Parts: sequence; C-alpha cells; structure tokens
Amino acid sequence: KFLKEKMADMLKPNEITLCYNPLTIEEENKPLILVSATRLHKHKGKDRMQILADKLDKKKINYIWFVITNETEGLESENVIFIKNRLDISRWLELASYVVLLSDTEACSYTINEALYRNIPVITTPLPYLEEIGVKDGVNAYIMNFDCSNVDSIVDRITNVPKFEFNQMQDGYDKIFYNSKSKYEEELKMKVEVQCIENYFD
Repeated sequence: KFLKEKMADMLKPNEITLCYNPLTIEEENKPLILVSATRLHKHKGKDRMQILADKLDKKKINYIWFVITNETEGLESENVIFIKNRLDISRWLELASYVVLLSDTEACSYTINEALYRNIPVITTPLPYLEEIGVKDGVNAYIMNFDCSNVDSIVDRITNVPKFEFNQMQDGYDKIFYNSKSKYEEELKMKVEVQCIENYFD
C-alpha cells in the first residue's frame, strides 16, 4: 500500500493494481548435520573426508558439514563450511546428526567420546579401541574401512540416524584418588610472589 501511494504520484490511481509478493513455503526435510573437529591432514583422514563428501554430493544427500579447523585446503564441497578452531565446540556437537572422524589412528579420541556421551552417532574408521569403548557399527556408529571400500553402504544408510543410549565408561580415577588426602585447604593458605620479566602487552 505504501508503494501504491507513492506510485499514485506518477500514475493515475485507477491504473494501479495492488498485488503482494507471491510466496509459497515448500516443506523440506532438515539437512543432516555432520561435524568434524580435526586437522586437514592425510593422517587425519583428509582424503577419506573428500571421498565421503563426493559420495554424499553425488547421491544428492541433504547435508551440511561443519569442519572445525584452521586449515581450509584439500576439502571441497558446497556443503562443507569451515569454522576456525575454538574451545567451545560442544555447541556444534549438540547440533550434529553425526560426528565424523576418519583418522588413520587415534589413541583414544576425545571427539568420539564426547559425541557418544551425548548419544550422537559417529562416522569413523575401524580404530583399534572402538570395541573397547562400546562403538558398534549400525548401533551408534557407521565404520568406514580405511580404504573407503564401504563408503557407498554408509551413504545409503546415512539418513537412518541411529538412536541409542551410550553406557559411559568408568575412567578409573576413583581408584587412584580414593585414598588420597586433599591438600586444597592448605594450598589456599599458600602465597606466591610473581614477577613479570617482560611486558607482552606493549
């Protein structure tokens, strides 16, 4: 109506027909959200990540892949979004349909553990400790072979996001600290003199 009144200054009012912008909201499934927090390095599975992205794109899977890293070279897809390294990755994990880690090897990945503790399934390689911590293919994970020979199978199943309740591991620290005596109160009484030897703020 505002524009119609403005146009009436230039045209005859009876020559103007008011039509609002047509808008149809199409129903669309929400995209799968993949999250990786890793260096883009060969040993961290950069090539496998590219193969997975290519297969997802070719299959026209509706997904967004957030990759938390300071490196942006070597992983190309219009569905990949790079986020600079940050400490508060938990907010991104909470959004995830899957957490993806495709490394050659890991000792005991915090990324995988943090995902599973949140009941978020993982897409990972067959790391040797997975069985020990309770990772099971098709239950709380899709496990990609190191040679990516089963990537098509994973892509075919990826929209079936596993639902599960993860049994958290006992960390064993209770056995270490069970008989120890806290020194916290005594340490609060300690006073330490600190001297700045160089000013980094100038």
